Amino acid sequence: MATMYNQNQNRFILDDKKALATLLYVSQKVSNLYNIMKVIYFADKEHLSKYGRLIYGETYKAMKSGQVPSRVYDMIKFVRGDGTISFDNTIKEMFSIENDNKIIARTKPDINYLSDSDKIALDRAIGEYGKTHYIKLFSKSHKDSAYKKTELNKEISLENIVDSLDNKETVKKYLETLYC
Repeated sequence: MATMYNQNQNRFILDDKKALATLLYVSQKVSNLYNIMKVIYFADKEHLSKYGRLIYGETYKAMKSGQVPSRVYDMIKFVRGDGTISFDNTIKEMFSIENDNKIIARTKPDINYLSDSDKIALDRAIGEYGKTHYIKLFSKSHKDSAYKKTELNKEISLENIVDSLDNKETVKKYLETLYC
């Protein structure tokens, strides 16, 4: 099941089931909230660069701590009890949060929602950033040109993310050919 692209809005269409599967997949190997956020972002960038799509259509915000995957963070805040967006309560049975920043997967992800390429990108990012110290990861995320081009607390545009890729022209041409 490929993530769809909407040319008119210049964005991918969000898939909540894939978002949850991604969160559970990553949190099986990484428990720190900050590292999970960065693993998802950098996996998405790699996946976009190699396969021309985001893993589940996430949008990112430029926060003080760096790039934050909006939908996954909304899910976490809902389970933590401080969110403004509601989800089905069964999500609270799938993972829990300890001390506001430790994510504990209570169930295995439904990997039927994740393609082989999704898992490859996630595994690479888990290997590279899953255990990276906060200061080093903070520095790397703040050097990202897509982040630097975005006003604090605003959405990082897909255009800025694409522009941060080494093969940006190829990805731009590919996205121009997609229709939703």
